[in-house]
This record gives sequence, structure tokens and C-alpha cells, in this order.
Amino acid sequence: MLDQSKSILAARNAFNALYNISQLLNTGLSKEELMICVRLCEKGVNPSMLANIIITMKNEMKNFNERTVKN
Repeated sequence: MLDQSKSILAARNAFNALYNISQLLNTGLSKEELMICVRLCEKGVNPSMLANIIITMKNEMKNFNERTVKN
């Protein structure tokens, strides 16, 4: 039980460090979004491809919102 608690604490600390790096890099990802990305990478998704998809989706949403405001 103690080992499990240590593992959970270590995982939480690692994720918090990853989130802090994400914020320093201005990724714009929330903790929930970052957690989804981490889980996808753990399942074998290519991180570079995932990053490209996220960038494309964010750009599409920005363009969509700009078009919506103009209309």
C-alpha cells in the first residue's frame, strides 16, 4: 500500500512538472488536455503527429471563430 502511495505521488509530481513545462512553452493546453495527450502517447500515439493535429485544430478553431465574429 505504501509503495502504491509513493507511485501515485511520483506520478502526480511528474505530471505537475510536465504541466509547468507546458505552461512555460505557452502550449495553451489545460491540465485535462495535457493528461489526454499523455495518455494517448502512453498508448503509442506518435507525439509529433499528435502535436500537429492539436496545432491544426487550434488554428481551425481560431479561423472559425474569426469568421463567426465577422458575420
